[in-house]
Amino acid sequence: MNPSLIRNKKFDLAGQILIPVLLLMLYLTGIVRESVQAVGSGYFILGGWQLISSLVHLSVQRALWSSARKLYNWLLIATIIVPIIIVVVDNDSFITVGLVVLGWTAIMAVYYLVMSIIEHNKWKSLEIEQLQNAFNEESDETH
Repeated sequence: MNPSLIRNKKFDLAGQILIPVLLLMLYLTGIVRESVQAVGSGYFILGGWQLISSLVHLSVQRALWSSARKLYNWLLIATIIVPIIIVVVDNDSFITVGLVVLGWTAIMAVYYLVMSIIEHNKWKSLEIEQLQNAFNEESDETH
C-alpha cells in the first residue's frame, strides 16, 4: 500500500467534511447572509470536490476499488446521461428533471462520503497489515 494513497484519502475526507462545516460557520457568523446562498455554494463546491475526487480515483489500482465505488461510478454516469436523454426527448420536463437531479445528487454526496470513510479504513488496515508482514519478515531474517 502506497502511503501517499492514505495521505491523499485523508485530504479528500478532510475536504468533504470541512467544506460544509466552513459554509455553516460562515452562515452562522453572518458572513454569508442568505441560507440559500450557503446551501447553494456548499452544494456545488462539495459536488465539484467529490466529482474531482472520483476522477482522481480512476488512477488508483482497480484492485483497491470497493464494490461501492464501482456502483458509484455507474450511478454517476447514469446521473449525467439519463437526465440529458429525458430532457432531449421531453423538453418540458427540464424543471422536474432538474429538481430530481438536485435531490438525487445530494443522496449521492452522502453515499460518496460514507464510501470514502470505508475505503480509508480498508486502506489503512491494508497498510498496517503490510507493515506487520514486513516487520515479521525482517525479524525472521535476523534470527
